[in-house]
This record gives sequence, C-alpha cells and structure tokens, in this order.
Amino acid sequence: MKKQIFIQAGIALALVVVISVPLFIVKGDISRRLIKVQELRTQFTEQVKAENSFIALKEGASRGLAAKAVLDRFVPSRDTLINFPRGLVNVAAEFDLEASATFGGQTELPNGLLSLVIDIKTVGEYSNILAFLNTLEKSEYFFIVESVNLVHQIDDGKFESSISAKVFSKPRNIGKS
Repeated sequence: MKKQIFIQAGIALALVVVISVPLFIVKGDISRRLIKVQELRTQFTEQVKAENSFIALKEGASRGLAAKAVLDRFVPSRDTLINFPRGLVNVAAEFDLEASATFGGQTELPNGLLSLVIDIKTVGEYSNILAFLNTLEKSEYFFIVESVNLVHQIDDGKFESSISAKVFSKPRNIGKS
C-alpha cells in the first residue's frame, strides 16, 4: 500500500510537473507579448499625439496665411506702393481733378512698420476734392490724412488743395514668403 501511495504521489507529481512546465513557458510568452502590446500602445499614442499636433499646426498655418493675405492688402510691402502716387493721380482724375502726388520721407515705427509721407496737390471743384478725400479715407491701405489746405482761386472758381498724408507699409524684410 505504501508502494501504491508512492506511485500515485509520483504520478500526481509527474502530472503537476508536466502541466506546470508548459504553463511557465506560456506565461513567459504571454508576458513578452504583453510587453510588446504595451510598447505598441505607447508608440500608437505618441503617433496620434504627433498627428494631432501636425493637424493643429496645419490648421494654424492656414489661418496664418489667411491673416497674412489680409495684412498684405491692408499694410502692403514698400515695393507694392511704388505706383501708389500714380494711382492717386488716376483716382483724382476720376473726380475731374488735376493732381500730382509724390512720396516724401519715411519713418520706421517702433513696431517695424514704415510710415511713408505722401504729398498730394489737386485743383478742381470743391465737391470733387471732398469726394476724392472721402475715397482716400476708404482706401484699402492704412492711410491717414494729416492735413488739408484749401485755397480758393477766385478767377475760375476752383480750389487748389495741398494734402499731406501717411501711408504705412512693411519693410522689405517682413512678410516675405
């Protein structure tokens, strides 16, 4: 009977060993796979964060380009304003005014913009000069009329105006694409 108990105990022990060895092997494989899954999850999370950051940057860049386009219309580059005096003369002609316009000096402002003085001389009817000034006020550029001097010419009833104004621009090194 002792022999039988030893045999049964030996068989039970052999079964435990036979079952335990594969379980330990499977446990090791499961642990390695679990670590790999955790690494992949971390990589995936980092990739999603990077993609979200990229999407946010891309959207920000689109908004920035739209804002730059508005700014470029409102505050053009100095080079864009080269024909501005000629444009003012053409606008004055639409109001039956004889006109001349020239740039004076320029001043760099603390914010980096340039303030360009422009002197405009017109001759014509008073109402046409006012309409011209109103058009200047609604200019697409940031434009400030500093002074207007009107002189009535008695012989033909027309007025002569001297207009001093400022238009603002970006310096050459700002806003280049």
